[in-house]
Amino acid sequence: KIVEVAEGSARVALVLLDKIQEVEDEEEQLRLIQLGDFKHQSIELAKALLEPKPSWPKVAGLIKALKDEDVEGLRYMIILYANAILLNQKGGFMAERCFLIIDIFKESFWNSKMAGLSHAAYDLCKQCGSK
Repeated sequence: KIVEVAEGSARVALVLLDKIQEVEDEEEQLRLIQLGDFKHQSIELAKALLEPKPSWPKVAGLIKALKDEDVEGLRYMIILYANAILLNQKGGFMAERCFLIIDIFKESFWNSKMAGLSHAAYDLCKQCGSK
C-alpha cells in the first residue's frame, strides 16, 4: 500500500514509513497510510480546480478515484488549500479563483455526499469556461 500511495516518490514513502514504524496494529498502520493518500488526493483535486480552465473530465476522474472517502473532510481540505493561497495573493486571477472555490465549496456535503462534491466541482468548471 505504501508503494501505491507514494506513486514512485521515495520521499513520500519514507514519510509514510516514519508515520507507521512504531505502530504495531496493522489496521492502524493501514489507516495512517490511507490518510496520507487522502490528503494527497485532496490536494490534487484542489490543484485541478485552480487551473485557468479546469478540465471537467480530469476533475471527474479525480473524484471517481476518491470512491466513498470522507467527502466533508475533502471539502474542508479544498477550502483550506484555497484559503491558504488566497491569503498570499495581491489580487488578480488566482485570488479570484480561490475566492470562487471557497464560495462554491462553503456549504456542507453532509447530506449530498459525493453528489454534492460533483455538483460543486462541475459548477466551478462550468463557471470557469471548461467544457
